[in-house]
Amino acid sequence: MITIDDSRELDTHRRQDAMGHVLASLRDAPRRARMFREALEAVAGTRRYLHWSQGTGQSEPYVLDSDDPVDLLYQLGLCQSGRFMMRINQHASRLFLTDGVWVPKPSRVFPFCDESASLIDFAHESGWARQADCILDVGSGCGHTALAFDRPRQFLLDINPRALAYAEINRLLNELDPQRYLVRLNDIRSGLVLPAFESRPNSVLLLANLPFAPCPARGLMPLDSDGGPSGIDLQVAALRALKTFSRQLPSGTRVRAILLGLSPGNAATGSWLLEQAAGLLLGPERVEWHRCNDQLLRIDGRRGLPNPSPVDKALLAIAGCTLENPDRAQRRRVAGAYERLAAAHLKKGHTDLTYGFLKLRVA
Repeated sequence: MITIDDSRELDTHRRQDAMGHVLASLRDAPRRARMFREALEAVAGTRRYLHWSQGTGQSEPYVLDSDDPVDLLYQLGLCQSGRFMMRINQHASRLFLTDGVWVPKPSRVFPFCDESASLIDFAHESGWARQADCILDVGSGCGHTALAFDRPRQFLLDINPRALAYAEINRLLNELDPQRYLVRLNDIRSGLVLPAFESRPNSVLLLANLPFAPCPARGLMPLDSDGGPSGIDLQVAALRALKTFSRQLPSGTRVRAILLGLSPGNAATGSWLLEQAAGLLLGPERVEWHRCNDQLLRIDGRRGLPNPSPVDKALLAIAGCTLENPDRAQRRRVAGAYERLAAAHLKKGHTDLTYGFLKLRVA
C-alpha cells in the first residue's frame, strides 16, 4: 500500500524527472524555447489561470482547460491527470516556471514574483542597477530577479539545486545569453562565492530577496520563506558575507547592495532591527532603510495588512495562511507557536513589523 509520504516522494521524483526532461529538451533544440514559451503564455494569459494564481485554489496544481495547448505540455512531462504541475509567472516582460505552493516545504522553490518586482523597481529607481556592470542575486530562486536585468553579467546564487535548475530552464525559455547569466550553488551562511570575472567590474550590485518570514521553529515554514525567529537571520548572514566579499575585490571596485525583507522594530521611534544590525556590521553611515509601498504580507495569495503593522497581529496573520497550513488543527498549533513568538518580540520592545529595502553603500 502506498502511504501519503510515499505519494509525496513519488510526486517529488516526477517533478525532478520533468525538470530534467525540459532542460534536456531546451538544450538539445533551443528553437523549441519559443514554441514552449508560447504554449505557457497561452495558459498563463487566461482569466481562469489568473483567478487560480491569486487565490486559495493554488493550493493544488492548476486544472488545464480543453483549449489549453495540452499536447505539448504533456510531451514535456509537465502535466498529470489534466493538471499542470508547475507555476507560471509572467513578470518583467519575461516568463518563469517555478514550484507551486503544494510542493513539500523542505525543497520548494519560491512560487511568487511580487517581491522580485518590488526589488527590481527599487533597484532601477535608485539608479544603482543602471550603474552596475555586475549583478549578484543572492537567494535567486527560479531567477525572478536576476533574469529581469540586462547588465554585462548576472550571477544567480542559491542553496537549493532545484532553484538553480529552474533558473537555467527560465534562462533558456527567455533565450538569454549563457555567458551573461550564470548560476552558482551557494550557501550565504558560509559566505559568498567570488565569481570568476573575465575583467574587473567597476561596480557590483548585490540584490537579495532571501527568506524573511519570522518563524518560531524550523519546519513550520517552507525553506523558501523561513527567516528565523526575527525574520532577519539570512539577511544578517548576507551582510557578513558581503563585508568579507567586498574586501576580496580589487581596490576601487564600487560595491552596493539592496536587500528586501521584513523587520521587527518600533514604528513610533522608527527603529528597525535589520537596519540596526546592518549599521553595526557596516557602519550606520552606509545604511538606509526604505519602507516598501506594498502592503505588509502575502496571505492566501494576496497582499494585506498595513505596512507597518502591530507585530502580534502580523504574526498571527502568517499563522493563519491556509495555503501554507491547510489543515485547521495544524493552523491552531502554528498559531500557538506564533503567539509565543509575538510575546517574545513584545518583551524586547519590538511592537511592530515592517517591510522594506535595506540600501547599502558597502565600498
